[in-house]
Amino acid sequence: MQMPVEATSNNWGANSRAIATKFKFFTNGNASISVDTGVAGEFEVASADNKGNWIADDAIAGRFVVDLGSDLAHTTASAYSLYAVSHVKNANITITNSYGLYVEAMTVAGTNHAIFTNAGLVEFNDALTVDGSQDIVQATIQAHSTQTANVFEQQQSDTTVVLSTNNDGDVDHQENAILNFGQIAMKSAVEATISSGAITITEGHIRVDTEADAANDDLDTINSTQSGEILFLLPANDARTVRIRHGVGNIFLKHQVESKSFSFSSPAGSSGTFYAGGYYNWTSTNAGLNETSPTSVTHSAANSPSACHIGIVAGGAGVVDTGVIKLTVTGTTIDDDGNRSASQTVDLVADITTLSLNDYVETSEKFIGQVTITLATVSGSPVNFNLDFNYGCSKYEDFGNQAFSVTVLETVGLAGANDTGFNLRLFYHSIAGWTYAATGFVPGGTVLANMNTDYSTEQDLSNGESFAYKRVNLNQDVAGDSGEGVVLEITTSANKAVEIMDIHFGVHTAPNFAYLATTTQHLIFMKHGSNWLEL
Repeated sequence: MQMPVEATSNNWGANSRAIATKFKFFTNGNASISVDTGVAGEFEVASADNKGNWIADDAIAGRFVVDLGSDLAHTTASAYSLYAVSHVKNANITITNSYGLYVEAMTVAGTNHAIFTNAGLVEFNDALTVDGSQDIVQATIQAHSTQTANVFEQQQSDTTVVLSTNNDGDVDHQENAILNFGQIAMKSAVEATISSGAITITEGHIRVDTEADAANDDLDTINSTQSGEILFLLPANDARTVRIRHGVGNIFLKHQVESKSFSFSSPAGSSGTFYAGGYYNWTSTNAGLNETSPTSVTHSAANSPSACHIGIVAGGAGVVDTGVIKLTVTGTTIDDDGNRSASQTVDLVADITTLSLNDYVETSEKFIGQVTITLATVSGSPVNFNLDFNYGCSKYEDFGNQAFSVTVLETVGLAGANDTGFNLRLFYHSIAGWTYAATGFVPGGTVLANMNTDYSTEQDLSNGESFAYKRVNLNQDVAGDSGEGVVLEITTSANKAVEIMDIHFGVHTAPNFAYLATTTQHLIFMKHGSNWLEL
């Protein structure tokens, strides 16, 4: 049945309404009607008296469509196939629940849909509540087969996205906090095998295995894409050890508080300059080497277990008439793994003319026994050449070849004699702060702490009395992995001035290595930029 609307004018008013069919349930006058439900209109598809066969692809009780198939040009702001307006009542009527659309339970089909929409946006301008009546998934968002946009977004009133989920299930909190969660349960760790010192990860819980199942392997680099990631690492096998190396690639181990302690007693019947945490064994006068005599100089006693770095402090640039002259050190080297190599010659200065006054240079190798420091020809045929320098060997505390920041020096002792010449100085051993002297040379670079400077007048030892010296917040970065360290100088002017003294160095350090050796062990890292920082 079609009920056309016929216009009596070619131009309706702006507020006019064209109504094809209107259903209205109403009371006339002052009549009073009592019913359970008032229905203005009802649509039903049914077979009469349940007789006959009903055959149809779809049964539709009511179909609503806006058909604007006019030949006249026109603009329609909005087209509504079904439009529910707010209910109308007077002040004497109370409505407990008001529904714009109410759908009773759909139960008769194999699959029951109370509301089903095809393509087109679905928008709710107020709260949406899902009150499940069955033990099924209560809310499902199924992405499109080619989905690239976010599958879900939570937005503020100005459309700012504050939470989103992509097609891979990644949840982006848009830099917002996650509050009051109970716990995080991660899936079991997946394995990543080291290849040339690196692993590539796609998850946050990783079992690291050595390359080709080697007994030991180094991990230097972790490859991933997302900055800010949290990563849990454990070894894949108790029989294989993974060594994580600090700063070799993009992995940086966390700083730790460490300390070293030493004790000191003045040698019987002796006074002078002593050291703790290392030592300086330097000559007090310079060496003046030239083309005739001497061309070399020796240092340290034969067969002495000195294990020190050989160094010089230049008295200025070397002089060479032509060609290139270098300065070498010959002797027996020893490394920190206990490897001894006899008759080794290393270049200390490649070209003596490049030196300047007070330049400090030392060997990266450690030498034991006597060494020989020599001027040697590199190129050309030099006839006249010379170099003046102080020389000696240095041993210093580097906390196992680690970079560190020295923060604390503390000493506590007991005087064994009266001494007005007592002093303590903490040296930062580096290439800076050295001073050449032809005679009366004093080894040592930058002074971090000086008891006599701090105490001024109250610096004398009294026989039998205790003494102490403490400095905090020294905060000096020391490249212990690159030829730097700290040394405490102890000066006495009376025999047996120090009966006993305890010495403590306190530092913050990042260890060179961390070891994954047992599957009960975890290390945690966070990616910052391109680097992984241990937490």
